[in-house]
Amino acid sequence: MKLDSIRNKVYEIPVNIPPTTSHKYMEVIEKGYAKYLETIDLCGKFIMYKQFYKLVGLFEPNLSTDESRERTGRFIIRKLEALGFIASSNINKNKFLYLKKPGFSFAVGDYKNHSRINLSSDLKNDRFQISIMKVEYLLEHGEIIHSSTMFNQLMNITNHIYNTIVKTGNNYGYSTEAIERILGMEDYQEIIDLLEESSEFECRLGIVRSMWKGLGSLYRKLLLQRQTVTHKPEYYKLFVKKDGEVILHYIPNIFIFDVAHDKRYYKDKAAKLFHAFYGIEKNNLRDVQKVYMTDENMGYIGEHHIGYKLILIGTDEEVLNQKKAVIDEDINVSATSPLMGYTSIVPLPIGNYMLHASRKGSEYQIKQDQMIDNLILKQITRISESSKPKKKAKDISKQPKEVAEANNSTIVETNTTAAQRILGMVSGD
Repeated sequence: MKLDSIRNKVYEIPVNIPPTTSHKYMEVIEKGYAKYLETIDLCGKFIMYKQFYKLVGLFEPNLSTDESRERTGRFIIRKLEALGFIASSNINKNKFLYLKKPGFSFAVGDYKNHSRINLSSDLKNDRFQISIMKVEYLLEHGEIIHSSTMFNQLMNITNHIYNTIVKTGNNYGYSTEAIERILGMEDYQEIIDLLEESSEFECRLGIVRSMWKGLGSLYRKLLLQRQTVTHKPEYYKLFVKKDGEVILHYIPNIFIFDVAHDKRYYKDKAAKLFHAFYGIEKNNLRDVQKVYMTDENMGYIGEHHIGYKLILIGTDEEVLNQKKAVIDEDINVSATSPLMGYTSIVPLPIGNYMLHASRKGSEYQIKQDQMIDNLILKQITRISESSKPKKKAKDISKQPKEVAEANNSTIVETNTTAAQRILGMVSGD
């Protein structure tokens, strides 16, 4: 999703709001603050103050200096807090803000929605860190990473297939009525249930059926893992055979946030993705990887070819390259591999938002801060939870995942608290 879709959006007061608060929503809309609330919501509901100032710069390009962007950002934050749409907290004395219930309503247009924040829980799991990475990706690349992109992409492909069928006379005998019903649905499971009501013999849907049963089921799982795809696919084309059958060539780019995932996770992930794509009905993958990596097309246009590529997003470039190497082991190994190219990495230096705010000044302190930054990032990315809180930091980062999981029933130290403890040891706080 591009930021322009929000920048130019005209907002209305969400439905089902408490009647006595309508003036607050009207003020947010009139002052142009709704776009900030929706952007934060789409990125995961958290944003560091320093990131918010940069976001102000994207929405207000006339603010040409850091000082003017920060001054405007602080003013907007104070107003939104006073109106009850956001709240603030801090990590290592670095402030961040998060949405309160009224703040969720602009993204969905309804005060009665299912969005919630559990601050203590979200700081312990990967939700907070992923949210900060999504914001940073937006600031650097101008694209909002959101889970709805997967569903929308399949819907767009379905709509393109439908229009192609109608335009070419439906010689293949597709059930256009069933495709129209799919286009009116808003949920993976609802569509999958519809497909299971009848067989392909009873209701001809061709690649529409295969795509939603295969990729729809996969994307629903990725949704639960806070993973998604890029707004624009790596590769996408439709072809029509002489008999009217519509052929799909499609390569989505899948985002994975590298938060506390070890190498075993990526080996397992590669295996699961292989089976998911290989299992799509009538998806011919033989030698497609080789063809695509050589000629940047998927080969024979008379058969369906559906593969994928991966983008790893994380905080430590060295660690990302190690995980990338694990995934890329599948290149040039299997003739039917759905992996259509080498993995891309996107290192995002969000550690500067987490460092202790009181440490600044001398060259010695700067070098210490750099050392601490690396230590924190390695800890956050390499460990899910540690069971030995009094162990030195260098040992924590090397602790095997199995040991950490085995000791979870005793003393648990989360990534955030461990990082704060390390900072306290060095800074003396």
